[in-house]
Amino acid sequence: VNQNAITLAGLHKMEKVFATARMYTKKFPTLPIDRIYGVTTFELG
Repeated sequence: VNQNAITLAGLHKMEKVFATARMYTKKFPTLPIDRIYGVTTFELG
């Protein structure tokens, strides 16, 4: 969880309205979670 993103959303009175899930067929990739603030795409193709 990106705590900075949670704090930023709270400062702007935002609230959760839906959730998404990521599924992987292999090993979970190493991601810079502290630098991810939102989904850039839901689907490719």
